[in-house]
Amino acid sequence: MTESAHRKTAESRKPAESRTTRRAHCRWDLVGVSLLSGLLGMGLTQHYILATHFSGPHHRVQQQKKKVVVVGAGLGLRAQRRVRDQPEDQQPEGLPTALDPSGRSRLLATTTPKKRSAKRVVTSLGPWEKVPLTKRVTMPSEFCESSAARLDDLVFVVGGFLCDFNRVSDVLQVLNRTTGEWTYLTTLPPTAARTHQGAAAARSPTQPETIWLYLVSGQIGPGCTVGTTESWAVQIRKRKQIWSRLPDLPEVRYAPSAYVAEGFLHVVGGAGANRRDPRPEHWVLPLSVSGKAVEKAGWFAIDALPDGGADSAGFVIANDFAYRFGGQHGHPIAVNVLTDNNKQCQDSPEVAHVESFRRGLGGGGGEGRKREGGTAWTMAAPLPWPASHIGLSTVATDDERQALVISGKEGKNTTKRIAKYDFARDEWSELAPAVPIGQPDYLAWFDLPANEYLHVLKFRWHPTNSTLNDDAKSITKRTNNGGTKVVNWPNAFIHLKAKVHYGGEEEEEDDDVALRLGGEEKK
Repeated sequence: MTESAHRKTAESRKPAESRTTRRAHCRWDLVGVSLLSGLLGMGLTQHYILATHFSGPHHRVQQQKKKVVVVGAGLGLRAQRRVRDQPEDQQPEGLPTALDPSGRSRLLATTTPKKRSAKRVVTSLGPWEKVPLTKRVTMPSEFCESSAARLDDLVFVVGGFLCDFNRVSDVLQVLNRTTGEWTYLTTLPPTAARTHQGAAAARSPTQPETIWLYLVSGQIGPGCTVGTTESWAVQIRKRKQIWSRLPDLPEVRYAPSAYVAEGFLHVVGGAGANRRDPRPEHWVLPLSVSGKAVEKAGWFAIDALPDGGADSAGFVIANDFAYRFGGQHGHPIAVNVLTDNNKQCQDSPEVAHVESFRRGLGGGGGEGRKREGGTAWTMAAPLPWPASHIGLSTVATDDERQALVISGKEGKNTTKRIAKYDFARDEWSELAPAVPIGQPDYLAWFDLPANEYLHVLKFRWHPTNSTLNDDAKSITKRTNNGGTKVVNWPNAFIHLKAKVHYGGEEEEEDDDVALRLGGEEKK
């Protein structure tokens, strides 16, 4: 044993630490939460029974000052506490993850300090290469400017335009980042928004195999048509999906950001009812322990964004903070009847923003709340250039150290550039190489388990009088005389990947104890 290891072992036995060294059974506990004491920033006094809730892989479970962190599907589990060997028949079961939703895999501990990359950072990308379609790596249903929600190794893609801008999709589909497979789930309710929704996903704290997907407000039809306040939730359990209405949002929002934290559904920013003006309001909806909206509670307004509320912004949750990057205002004005979207929906300023904001998740004593001293939105470092239509192309690494904003629009023009954000330093830089084709709303993701490749996927816009063919390489155009004509359409479907290059210094773990899931060591 090394000298440093002896020193750490001796220090861990000091009485002053008052930390038990036996392995504790990790479980999901329901807790009674007082909104009077836990949510003073919201000004609410009602009492609800909430769960130790979570949003994707970012939740924390605190028990007697011992913290268990679920890092992310495929990346394993880490427990920030010292443990002692136990008999094999007393080993606890694991916590639920996307790859092990029942938590049945045992957590096998080792007290040997493990090496990990303490400063593992994305330094560059390899050459971009096309991803061929296979039986496993499939092509999704056509979508443009969809909404998306991320949860563990899953990415839910909701509706969107069909890429002629003249029609909309009612398809709800999901990508598995571990396998690369797309799965059709169901269709949206007839009266639900088809595009520009706020979308968020979370697992039920009482039924970890159940996922709740929340869809808030948005645009009903194609082009630049009117929005709706109607909001929905779908309960997804295995192959079964059950839709239910949420309370209507107080006002129409186009392309807001949405997330779940501390037992609440949050919706912030977006364009107002006219589709053009940015709105700063931040609303929350209490959720029950099962994931349903609390009956008769309704939406509550809390702290607003301090400088407007752009639509089509980038959004991630990392390190107990919600981050919102860029966005725009000046979308085409909403019209009740769409007669010619080339004339009605293209004449607009579309001013992209550089402002970035962050907010501690708060309300439950999370690290974000402690560091911020509250749960108000504060300014973060601005983007290195204006960027909008980045809701799907903003993605955080699974270790929550960095985020990337890929391509998007600088006003009315697209960009190929990639911006990289360091959460700890609150700094932006440019990542090379850029994507070969600039597009608004690339769907971006890191593969699992190791974030070895960065993927981007996009259906390319095609003329309003055309339909994308099944080969995704050509379109069928309608001619003026009522006939049709097949035309080659290069890059009608784009799926690229680039190898991620990392840098950083190796150092020993301190308090962290590496755990192994199912006998295989994870870091």
